[in-house]
Amino acid sequence: MEVIKKMPNIAPKTVSNRFYQARCEASTHNERLSSREGAADLMCIDRGRLYRIESSVMNPYPEEVHL
Repeated sequence: MEVIKKMPNIAPKTVSNRFYQARCEASTHNERLSSREGAADLMCIDRGRLYRIESSVMNPYPEEVHL
């Protein structure tokens, strides 16, 4: 959870999202994952889509979960 505290201005709903938490944990191994933009580029998806997934507005496709 320490990584999550370092990212400012995150809504409580997003902080509790399992996909956001997984990205934060993975960012300790890959710096590109520390930002939504870097993660979206790495996953080849739109960063708006990643935002909606991490905000629990949209469910990811199985292949996106795998990435």
